[in-house]
Amino acid sequence: MVDKLPTISKQLLAPIPRLDAVREILSGVSQAVGVSVAAQMRGIPPGAEILRVVLDADELESQGLPFSQILNTLRARKDRYNPDVLSALAALRCEPVKASVSAVKFSEVREGMTFIEDVLAKNGMLLVARGQEVTSGLLVRLNNFSTSLGLCEPLRVKLTQENAEAPTAKSA
Repeated sequence: MVDKLPTISKQLLAPIPRLDAVREILSGVSQAVGVSVAAQMRGIPPGAEILRVVLDADELESQGLPFSQILNTLRARKDRYNPDVLSALAALRCEPVKASVSAVKFSEVREGMTFIEDVLAKNGMLLVARGQEVTSGLLVRLNNFSTSLGLCEPLRVKLTQENAEAPTAKSA
């Protein structure tokens, strides 16, 4: 998906005025992958370097890793990221949200949970992208899809203290 980002972003954003800098950042994200820091400094927009770190950190977070482990994993990937961007991320000192990752049936999904993996219908159609928080309206729409197309279960969700009462939720 990220490999297609430059082409897709160019097509989507081309007709919108004054988004040249955004197009440049998005096209630079794929160039920022697996390239030495020295090469990145020769033309990769800083926004692309930041976005690359954020995307990779988000992927690690969706696996349920704590912030400190995310930082250690990113730092261990030598010459992949701009060290200044990693230092800035570390300076955020994100407070950990008391949450756990669980695999649940659709009937156990509650408002306030966050999907940490894409929700797919049994025919492979993407219904909800990972990172989406569950709302009452989303539950209604997913229930409709569940009865008509079926959902690929179990669904991986992030449970916070407020919504941890999911019946028989199993840690994943």
